Amino acid sequence: MTDGITHTGWISRLIRCGLVLIFAVAALELFVRLFVFPDWRDLSPQILEPHPVFLRFSAPDLSARQYDPPNFDVLIETNSLGFRDRREGFEQDLAGLWLCGGSNVFGTGVNNDETMASQIEKFGYRVANLAAEGSQIEIETRVMRYLMREGFRPKAVICAITTPGAIYDTVDKGWLQQFDAPLPEADAIAKPAAKIQSAADRLWFAVNRVVPITEDGTAFSVLAAKARLVKSSAIYGALKYGVGEIPPLYDWLRQRGYIADSDLHISGEADLYLKDLPEKQVVRLANMGRFLVRLRDLVQERLGVPFGIVLVPTQHQVYPARFAKYLAHNGLNPAAYDLALPNRRLAEILSASGIPSLDLRPPLLARNDEALTFINNGHLNPRGQEVAAEYIAPWIASALGVEAVKP
Repeated sequence: MTDGITHTGWISRLIRCGLVLIFAVAALELFVRLFVFPDWRDLSPQILEPHPVFLRFSAPDLSARQYDPPNFDVLIETNSLGFRDRREGFEQDLAGLWLCGGSNVFGTGVNNDETMASQIEKFGYRVANLAAEGSQIEIETRVMRYLMREGFRPKAVICAITTPGAIYDTVDKGWLQQFDAPLPEADAIAKPAAKIQSAADRLWFAVNRVVPITEDGTAFSVLAAKARLVKSSAIYGALKYGVGEIPPLYDWLRQRGYIADSDLHISGEADLYLKDLPEKQVVRLANMGRFLVRLRDLVQERLGVPFGIVLVPTQHQVYPARFAKYLAHNGLNPAAYDLALPNRRLAEILSASGIPSLDLRPPLLARNDEALTFINNGHLNPRGQEVAAEYIAPWIASALGVEAVKP
């Protein structure tokens, strides 16, 4: 009898402790939301959504704050079609230059008037920004095919490729094989299987305004779970991002590994920097080149306009000390690597196929006494976007033969 009472008392105490803990965490969460880190809701804005043609793309008519201390605090705005471009006059931009190129062209971390497209326009061009955050060449090819079908025709098409991060084995991914797969017809467009279908997702989106969309258009991934945690907990957001508002504390935590250090994370595969290139990477480069040649052929067949590639370097290529730090951290031999090789190898493949390219690594490397990327984020910052445009604009005239219209 005594054992039963003791057992019941232990369970009762455990329940009370659990309730106290839940109350304490809830109180702390409320306190952090209201007083410590009220900006937590802007940490992971819902930018992408399932798209019936492009698989995933920026939400239309978006106006969302993108906040990532100490890197950036900007406003992301899109037009009625989901493009990060003019809301009035977008059709005129589509008659100018088409520019695609993933997050660096989309402008992660910069305002609309600081994107690569906006910076190039300062030199007298009209530019349509066709990129979405994190979009890859396969997605942007769908975007261009759709615009072609709708009857738009630019003066030239430019694809910016961040090397080596955006160098893909397009055959292994199935992109090259599906290059000519029919797009949904305008009168038969419906949300695909990637549509957010579960009641749990709908509830989560209603409460937290975020359901991250992954590479294959689905809503489930480890990254999605992390993004949901950021949007559901101010405590987690403050610990992961809020410390960025206190630079000395941020630097201390980063140096000790409590906060992810972007210097220690390579964009793409480090093997692409090897002087003795593994066969797997030889195939990867060749298949990336095959896709770009197919895209060039499509542009010439359907539009009859110039096509060129801009090679955008990663932060490790612009700041070699960061790459040395990465190699030392992973115990790799610096003598086996060359930061120039991914760009040079892809440029040689393009040149052999008659595709003009511009490698931005040399000019950006020469300017690396300036901060051209974010503090702990590899994307080009506003100054990096501006410097890139300074070299892209004259190349458009010299390599593609498209002259600017001076204001």
